[in-house]
Amino acid sequence: MNNQSRGKLLALIRCCLCIGGSFGIVSNCMGIFFSPISQDLQVGIGSVSVMVTFMGLSGAFFAPLFGKLTQTKPLNLLMSAGVILTIAAAFFVSAATAVWQLCLGGVLIGIGIQCFAAIPVTMVLRDWYREKNGGVIGIAMGLSGVAGMIMNPIFSRLITMFGWRTTYRILALILAALILPCTLTMKMNPEPKAAAAEQGGTAGGSTVVPQAMKLTLFAAVIFISMLVSMNPHLSAYAIDRGYTLENSAMVLSAAMLANVSFKLLHGFLADHMDPIVSTMLMALTGCAGTIILLLFAGNRVLMLGGAFLYGAYFTVTTVGLTQLTQIVAKDQYTSVYSVVIMLNSIFYALSVSLNGILYDMTGAYRIVLLMIIAYAVLALVLMTRIRAKSAGTDRV
Repeated sequence: MNNQSRGKLLALIRCCLCIGGSFGIVSNCMGIFFSPISQDLQVGIGSVSVMVTFMGLSGAFFAPLFGKLTQTKPLNLLMSAGVILTIAAAFFVSAATAVWQLCLGGVLIGIGIQCFAAIPVTMVLRDWYREKNGGVIGIAMGLSGVAGMIMNPIFSRLITMFGWRTTYRILALILAALILPCTLTMKMNPEPKAAAAEQGGTAGGSTVVPQAMKLTLFAAVIFISMLVSMNPHLSAYAIDRGYTLENSAMVLSAAMLANVSFKLLHGFLADHMDPIVSTMLMALTGCAGTIILLLFAGNRVLMLGGAFLYGAYFTVTTVGLTQLTQIVAKDQYTSVYSVVIMLNSIFYALSVSLNGILYDMTGAYRIVLLMIIAYAVLALVLMTRIRAKSAGTDRV
């Protein structure tokens, strides 16, 4: 194995672990702590879950700043600082005695995981895999679902044995043992890029991205971000339709399995066909799943099948957004993608809350599912527009 191949493999392994740590362990396992924290502090679960809102919003608004920092600071040091901040914040949360302390910890965790999550990981993978990177991005993003599926039951068992505070410290130690070594040794591709590719075919430097293209992308991001907003409500929807708690957990598991499967498939398709078309196919698959959930939820098999197909939306909000940003932004990827991440985080958080409000108002999730179908249609229209505009730009 030559140095270039070895560097590619090590970069992929490190990036997979970073995504597994940031999204898989920290974010996807957050919910398992809600109930024990609620009981310990003697507050409602809703009060505890506000921590996640603060985590999401702080990470969203920090994303553009992080994008700018990567232009002047070593990426491995920025990523390592984020891991250290997340570890310190986790220890702080483990000692919390009030909700405001949880919220402050959530703010720090949100900022910390942004430093070793999607923005730096896609930067590294795009640098090492310059021609076709959809597959490796799909593999890395898929690890978030795998890590979540593995660690949730482990943390649940640890909470039963040692309590949530000790378990949260164990979570921090896992980050220190597995993720910090990856970020400290993270390296960019030492081989210089071809001048034409780096300069976007211009003689004077970076490509100027048309403002209309960026605005179309940002509009698409808003609708794409809201596609997965039903995920936190899937178990509640199944119970609302008459399923047991055990069966409702299976519905959520079907969506989580799809989270991994479709990211891998999407990454492969993005490398072997038009990336925008592959993203549109995933959006159409998720839309089909939403329609099944809306119309055939009374049938258990169709309910599980609909949840699985709905899970295709997860890859649209991860692999799909990286592919769309690469096409629109070209060599301005980092600055544009940081805004994409910000919009995605903000509108996802808002739409999850909106779904709960609509359910409380109507007593059902029908209007929510109809809205998600509408989001998908609008996102598909905007992606078609991006594809047409990018084709026109290439001809010029």
